[in-house]
Amino acid sequence: ISRTAPLAVQGRTFALLGTMKDGLAIPSLLVLGVVATAIGVRPVLIFAPLLLLALALGVDRLAGKLRAPGDEGPARPGQGGEEPSSEAQAGADEG
Repeated sequence: ISRTAPLAVQGRTFALLGTMKDGLAIPSLLVLGVVATAIGVRPVLIFAPLLLLALALGVDRLAGKLRAPGDEGPARPGQGGEEPSSEAQAGADEG
């Protein structure tokens, strides 16, 4: 996100990300609670991480297919996209 969100809105972007993460955790915790009640805690603790890993790998693979070749997001100063400003260069020479 820090590579794709403009600097002016990164704070709001990360705040929204945290809110969404916390809000989306509630339904999954409720579902895991119901499943743990039905089949027991031990199977849930064994299979839930494996299911999460499989889901993460699937999402990563899907995102890789949707991403254009060579698309690394917008270039940032100092990351090969453009030359550092003269002020940044002067600060580097002094330090």
